[in-house]
Amino acid sequence: MSAELQQLTTDVAVLEERMETRQAEYKTDIARLAEDAAKRDAEMTRQYKTDIGRLAEDSAKRETRLVITVAGMLALAVAILGTLISFQN
Repeated sequence: MSAELQQLTTDVAVLEERMETRQAEYKTDIARLAEDAAKRDAEMTRQYKTDIGRLAEDSAKRETRLVITVAGMLALAVAILGTLISFQN
């Protein structure tokens, strides 16, 4: 009986050691996953800010082209009207 008890005690000790090892591995894995998630979140935030900046820049360029186009059309209209008025006199 004593040998069986000692064997059971040894088995329990081995199982406890395995359990502690697994728990340590799980904690390490959880920490690694948390770190990866934080890095991914930071990258997404950086990418989002970059995309917003690029969209703002594109919008500003588009607005500038629109203003230049309208100014050109207005100048052309004034030139045509000026030419027509000078031919009437």
